Amino acid sequence: MIRILTSKEKESEKSIFWIDVIDPSTQELEELALKYQLHKTSLIDCLDPLHLPKYEEVIDTHFMILRHADPLMEKSSTADTVCELTRKIAFFVLPQGLITVHRSQQKFIDLIFDKWQSYPSTELQQTSKLINQLMKAVILSYQPALEWVDQEFLKLETQVLTHIRQSELLKQLYFLKGRVSVYKKMLLSSLNAISQIDITHLKTSPYFQDLKEEGERQYFRADEMLEDMNSLLQTQLAIASHKTNEVIRVLTLFSVFFLPLTFIVGVYGMNFEYMPELHWKLGYPAILALMLMVTTIILLWFNHKGWWSHSENH
Repeated sequence: MIRILTSKEKESEKSIFWIDVIDPSTQELEELALKYQLHKTSLIDCLDPLHLPKYEEVIDTHFMILRHADPLMEKSSTADTVCELTRKIAFFVLPQGLITVHRSQQKFIDLIFDKWQSYPSTELQQTSKLINQLMKAVILSYQPALEWVDQEFLKLETQVLTHIRQSELLKQLYFLKGRVSVYKKMLLSSLNAISQIDITHLKTSPYFQDLKEEGERQYFRADEMLEDMNSLLQTQLAIASHKTNEVIRVLTLFSVFFLPLTFIVGVYGMNFEYMPELHWKLGYPAILALMLMVTTIILLWFNHKGWWSHSENH
């Protein structure tokens, strides 16, 4: 689908246009490229769904790719790749207007398009304002995505000290961490692309600095969330390690009790012919008394060292 906005203040002036292309075919793009002299390499990048944010200048055309957060993926608990979480939008900034290309219809682009349709014709000539609005909308698309991740992260934080299954908690945390990592990388790539823009009327626009500040704000928010997730992950692993250590401690304590008893039973279970204790009438109760004495000594020693009471407290 192709939709066009044009503006003409005076009959003697050239029209300023915005052409928004949604899910174009190769033929449609080639026709646009022929009409507006778009470079072939830019078309190849434009058709690549996995292309990362970039900016380049080819002759009189400024070409830029940004990726916005896909709102349909906000509540997908297992999505954690660039292709799943974000969608690409390409900008061709020409001397006489703007061409945007994207695969699917997006609400934020529709809102901007409808808004500019209602503007007076002279307003559309402020292409720098229009481009700034589109780029800022791309950056702001990460805000609800990060808010959803933040809410899910807070839920996981409250579950760390509960009896939830550790494997399930780690799995959820892993996917959230992967999601935020993707958002952070895309925001950084977008900021790098935006900072390379070499369009005088766009860089001098008062809206451009606001755009960069908003991008940095979202980037640092994602960076902070990633640090919090790493901290929570380390805490979770420490708790799991502590629980494992406590289990090992209990097993060790019991093994200390049974090791000497097993040794005594092993010695007197060999059944050699010349073992005087085997024919001793009081041999059996004597061995039982010895085993009881050894157990008592070990118990008293544990209490003296505080090991037994420490294990019970955990």
